[in-house]
Amino acid sequence: MRFKYKAIDKYGITREGVIIAQTEDDVVSYLGRLELTPISINKEKLSFIYNLISRFLEKISLEDKIYLYQNLNLMIKSGIDIGRGIEILMEEVSSLGLKNFLINLKFGLEQGKKISEVFSAFSNYFSNIEISIISAGEESGKIEKNLTQLVESLTQAKQTRSRIISSLIYPAILISMAFILLVGIFTLVLPRIALVFKEIPAKIPLFTKIVFEISLFLRENIFIILTLILIGLISFLIIGIKFGLFKILWKFFQLKIGFIKKAVILKSLADISFNFAILMESGLPIVKSLEILEGVASYYLHKEGIREIREKLLPQGKTLGEAFKEVGVFPSNFVALLSVGEKSGNISSNLTLISQFYRENFDFLIKNLTTIIEPIILIIVGLIVAAIAVAVILPIYNVITTGIG
Repeated sequence: MRFKYKAIDKYGITREGVIIAQTEDDVVSYLGRLELTPISINKEKLSFIYNLISRFLEKISLEDKIYLYQNLNLMIKSGIDIGRGIEILMEEVSSLGLKNFLINLKFGLEQGKKISEVFSAFSNYFSNIEISIISAGEESGKIEKNLTQLVESLTQAKQTRSRIISSLIYPAILISMAFILLVGIFTLVLPRIALVFKEIPAKIPLFTKIVFEISLFLRENIFIILTLILIGLISFLIIGIKFGLFKILWKFFQLKIGFIKKAVILKSLADISFNFAILMESGLPIVKSLEILEGVASYYLHKEGIREIREKLLPQGKTLGEAFKEVGVFPSNFVALLSVGEKSGNISSNLTLISQFYRENFDFLIKNLTTIIEPIILIIVGLIVAAIAVAVILPIYNVITTGIG
């Protein structure tokens, strides 16, 4: 159970945090060992809104995880007492989520739990593959190697995320500037022009009337409209998270938008092969590894294919290469290298090669993202501005024509 506590340390400073323990007495006992005097200890409430807020405030970021695994690896290799090492880390870290986890990790180890058991209690922060690799390392006595592999895996994920963000920054700036420009035109410029034409006894085209009426409406109600948009976005976010709407939309985008589909497939293949190599080296059984990989795959057909391999094809006595080929959702070069590695006993090495190949292709695709999106945004903005220009020029032309006539 998760307990939220508030306590005072020996310097009179109030400390707050969350501890996972069996009973409230366990929490009191642990706080005493930390020289903390409890003020209040409450069983944590798990309402949806509370979970949403706490997930944000107590988040353990990718950078936090890399830092944690690097330091755990260093402690184990150097032979330093892990409890003392965790105390040092707690003094250094600023992340609330990581600090709370370290408190629980120290508490769990003092109770005689394995590292992986404490990580399992925080499955909403740590993925199934992370927990499984740590557990396999503890059982095989290769936890240092497994922690190093986790650092490599998360570092690669961080680099991929950075590339995606870098590719989206420029389009995001373009869209933001275009939005500000259009709001300014519709709320500041067009309403003044509309008022001028209302005083001129000239025939105004229907299209121009519509544009002018929209601009006048926006000028009078812009703050109400922006507030409603903000409320709508927040509501959409909450509903999407609670009812899984985002997963449905993401699956739809994968089916209908070619560029997104290609990017998702490449990333999914790179992640599957890279993590499969780590799991095989960790000594996990193939069926267990496939169960974990099902959660790693980002393309829904890959998820379904891995599930079919695990539940149907392998129990029938098929080899990995045969099973991956039969499901029909994995590329031929992926299947070929996997089959060769399986026969030669170098399956982990071949999976790493596969991962590098698809990672390079994914990176190349992401680099071209800006090149693809930029002209589309410019064309859309250009068409809107052109339409506004036509709406303004038409009545001016009518006035001039009427005056000449």
